[in-house]
Amino acid sequence: VQILFARTRILIEQGQLESARQVLVAFIDKYPEIPEPYNNLAVLYARAGKLDLARDNLELCIKLSPNYAIGLQNLGDIYTLIAASYYDQAFKQNRRMTEADKKRKLAEAITSDLQTIQNTPTVAKPFISLQNATIDTSPKNGIPANIAKLMKDKQWDEALKAIDVAAKKSPQNVQILFVRTRILIEQGQLESARQALVAFIDKYPEIPEPYNNLAVLYARAGRLDLARDNLEMCIKLSPNYAIGLQNLGDIYTLIAASYYDKAFKQNRRMTEADKKRKLAEAITSQ
Repeated sequence: VQILFARTRILIEQGQLESARQVLVAFIDKYPEIPEPYNNLAVLYARAGKLDLARDNLELCIKLSPNYAIGLQNLGDIYTLIAASYYDQAFKQNRRMTEADKKRKLAEAITSDLQTIQNTPTVAKPFISLQNATIDTSPKNGIPANIAKLMKDKQWDEALKAIDVAAKKSPQNVQILFVRTRILIEQGQLESARQALVAFIDKYPEIPEPYNNLAVLYARAGRLDLARDNLEMCIKLSPNYAIGLQNLGDIYTLIAASYYDKAFKQNRRMTEADKKRKLAEAITSQ
């Protein structure tokens, strides 16, 4: 088995990347229980810009060998590259979001050539940089002037009372219901806000912004998988939604940080992984 695997490494060193890919695929078909070939195949896919395939193979690699440090660091790099692509999309959709462009440049600076396996060879703290959806409180969007003023003055309790009255008069006013969830967030009533957002989404699943705001709550609670799922649904409904794109970039960056952290803990000689973790955390804390 080692001789066959060494052959794939030689093909990579020779630059025969397609031949190496084919041999690795055949190797995996024959020996699916060995983790290293998934890592090397992921490297080839990453260099070809096929980040989804690279991620899938690295996740299989880590599933087979959870403590495989090189695979963990490479997976961190893949998530960082995906994050950079979301930051780039966010900035292209809204040129005023210069922070997204800055984050893209920092994310790209973190990633370098992915490591290929040799033959012998704390999750980051939750961040608070994710943005809630902006709310247009102008009358044209169905927000009564008195509620808009109370929100501007940050009189949250009074605003909630006014919203309850307005909601009874206009139960189909979606904007008022959504504004209510935002006020709960501003008050720090995060569980109440989460429940209200879930109920809102159940009733109006076609509106993207509530998924974004729900993702922010999950991210602050450290539940990154749920945050990612909601942001991906948000972007599916509104592919050009810049705030959602930047937030999704932050989620992927924080996931990357967690993999860098695991890699360093498994192999303290991999100081590059620890350096990348710190850089990734710096991006998401801005």
